[in-house]
Amino acid sequence: MNMNTTTMQNRNPKGQGARRKLSLTEQLLRKTLLAAKQVNPRGILARPGKYLAATVVLFSLFTATNYASAASVSDEPAIDGYSPVSYFTKNIAELGSADYQQEYKGKTYYFTSDEQIEIFLSQPEKYTPHFGAFCPYSLTLGRAQPIDPTNFKVVGDYLLLFHRTEESNSLDRWNLEDDEAALLEKAEQQYILMRF
Repeated sequence: MNMNTTTMQNRNPKGQGARRKLSLTEQLLRKTLLAAKQVNPRGILARPGKYLAATVVLFSLFTATNYASAASVSDEPAIDGYSPVSYFTKNIAELGSADYQQEYKGKTYYFTSDEQIEIFLSQPEKYTPHFGAFCPYSLTLGRAQPIDPTNFKVVGDYLLLFHRTEESNSLDRWNLEDDEAALLEKAEQQYILMRF
């Protein structure tokens, strides 16, 4: 197989070949690995320091590109159908309706009225959950736990949704801590790491 082409041969169980077009990132990664192999026939792992940084950067681009291309609008409503605006305007977790929906960054949010949609569109970053589908307290512990949309807290312009089970309530644990700003910062750092 010619490694300089922009297609890749995939074999199915019956041995029939199927070709797919390589993305630009895949092409760059392949060229980098081939160049490294020409410079050092034993492979890039024989001298990892020389090629490690380039390989890590290209691999990161490759995974981020493939993740972004795989993202699409979900069939399920964001926040299990709860209106993100109601958390701020009414201080309650209120179910929205499919009659009032708005797409934002690949997710569909439900609302209770056209007025809520207008409010949301004025500042969508404010109204979407700050840590997406992850519990901020669990993030501070280095874990990714799903949220319960009825277990929430609004802190400034941040909507925080917490994990809750019969045994544990992360919001209660969050509220026991003295330094909420430090918790937010730690959760933010862990969230950034988990996203990449």
